[in-house]
Amino acid sequence: MWNAQQTSALLDKDKAELFNHSYGLDRTANFEGRWYPHTYVDSARLAEELGRTTADIQQKLDSAKATLYQQRIRRIHPATDDKILTAWNALMIRAMNLAARTLQQPSYASSAQKALDYIRNTHWIDHRLLATSKDGKAHLNAYLDDYAYLLLALVDTLQNEWDNTHYDWSRQIADRMLELFEDRERGGFYFTSNDHEQLIMRSKSFTDDAMPSGNGIAASALHTLGLLSGETRYLESAQKTLLAASAELQQRPLLYCALLNALDTQLQPATIIILRGNKQAMKVWQQQVFNQYLPDIHCYAITGEIRLPAELSSKKATKDKVCAYICKGQSCREPLTDLAKFKAYIATQLTKT
Repeated sequence: MWNAQQTSALLDKDKAELFNHSYGLDRTANFEGRWYPHTYVDSARLAEELGRTTADIQQKLDSAKATLYQQRIRRIHPATDDKILTAWNALMIRAMNLAARTLQQPSYASSAQKALDYIRNTHWIDHRLLATSKDGKAHLNAYLDDYAYLLLALVDTLQNEWDNTHYDWSRQIADRMLELFEDRERGGFYFTSNDHEQLIMRSKSFTDDAMPSGNGIAASALHTLGLLSGETRYLESAQKTLLAASAELQQRPLLYCALLNALDTQLQPATIIILRGNKQAMKVWQQQVFNQYLPDIHCYAITGEIRLPAELSSKKATKDKVCAYICKGQSCREPLTDLAKFKAYIATQLTKT
């Protein structure tokens, strides 16, 4: 924000007149009695009006802006909102991981991993998620959205690179979400935890707002984790959430996009592919999935050196070949060890989209 008197005091006469005319400071104020500069007359038009070269005018304007900038940075800066939110970061982590796979940009996955590490180290305290932090200090008990978005981000992160620590953490997040937020009688999840400060009403919303519905994301994340882990509690909770919202879904479906996505995963269960073998060889197999738009296929590459949790231990690695374990819902095919057959399988899935 500037006015003509201020610029004239800092610039020589020629530069001040050029700047004020170009950026409208010689006109009436443009917002609530003050001048917020923007270009009214560009350098080419100014040069034409004054019979000077465009290069000369542009050089004078650039010099004027440099002088004014040096003065402006001495002012008290406006406050900035630099808190870090679990829910917003979780959405970004998932987006960055998806972009990394689709565009084959490892730096995006690295960025997502740094954010995930920060959330784990700063926002996960005593097996409890906190909602926000500033300057490395977290506080406020997390809400449903924080748990649900982070759970979905974690399950998705495992597709970029399997890590038993992340898998175990996803189970912990899911268990705590069920413990703290689930409506065990009617299905679905409350927005606040069962030990949150006393409110007039404990809300349970299924609609999308500025952010996707926490209930919708929770149902999708629990369903995927249930298929991956074989834990029926997660699958049952996801189904109960959809049943609880079914009447509203039928009346006004456009308000419930996140829940509709979750419903789609219930009606057409995702395919879980677990690859075991050499890391470099598995990348070739995994890229057969990631090169396509196959949102209903989740592909996890786990090297032979990793000792899997008990519930996944049947997915054994072979010595010299990549082995693909393919499960649709809770039914699994015979494992594939031939890349050509795996490509053929992926091709058949493309025809179904």
